[in-house]
Formats: sequence, C-alpha cells, structure tokens
Amino acid sequence: MSELKLIKTYKNELQKYSLEQLSYKSEETVWSIGQMYDHLILVAHEYLDKVEKCSKLYDEQPLGKTEFGVHLFKIRRVSSNKDKITG
Repeated sequence: MSELKLIKTYKNELQKYSLEQLSYKSEETVWSIGQMYDHLILVAHEYLDKVEKCSKLYDEQPLGKTEFGVHLFKIRRVSSNKDKITG
C-alpha cells in the first residue's frame, strides 16, 4: 500500500464513527479514537517526510544501523536497496 493511500485509508475509516464516538474518552487520561487517528495521521506524515529525506542521502552512516534497524534487516522487512521497503 502506498504511503498516501495508507493515510487516505485512515481518513476514510473515520467516516464509520459519529462525532460522539470519535470524541468519547473512557477516562480523562486516555485518548479518544479521534485523538488516536489524529496522532496516526500526523506521525505518518512526519515519518514519510523523514523517509523521503533519507532516500535522498548518499552518505553511509558512520555509526551503522541501530539495534532495531539490524532486527528489521534480519526479518527482511527492509531491503538492502535503500529506496525499497518490503512487506
């Protein structure tokens, strides 16, 4: 699924909820469904901006991959080709 299609899917799924359902919070300290969707969409845009920036870099990182990055390569979620994400 493309990045923009994923964000559009999130937005389309919002149509299934009433305004009351989107703003309902079972407790004061928890997020409503609307707040969670808002967070997902904002973070997705931020993440995609960083992916685009990284895809244009040509320098190797001197410190190498993070521990999580190594894990992703091991489970083949990220290709060794820097402009291709699998899965």
